[in-house]
Amino acid sequence: MIAEILSDYMSKNPDVYKRLIAAYAIGAPLTKAYDDKNVHLKPAKKFNDIGVVISYNTEAPIIAGQNPLSNPDSVTINPISWRTRDDYAPKEDNIGSIYICRQKYERNSL
Repeated sequence: MIAEILSDYMSKNPDVYKRLIAAYAIGAPLTKAYDDKNVHLKPAKKFNDIGVVISYNTEAPIIAGQNPLSNPDSVTINPISWRTRDDYAPKEDNIGSIYICRQKYERNSL
């Protein structure tokens, strides 16, 4: 849905797009063909870019084979390392995550 909003709505409403700080396209890597079609959009290239699309998809390093949702033609940036390469970012580098044990909050455990 975010890809459609960015493509259609933002192209027709540049005044809204000018106010965009960043659009997170989580789990939906946008392709070079998408970027070529949507020249009004700017993919993120570094951590302090504004008015950009942050597109990425994640998978565990133990995954074997090609992820059917992944596309080698994606234009992505890693939101942990802020690199546009596909190198691994370890979980220790993600200083903004909080692990919550769900069992602690289940009704039966209260």
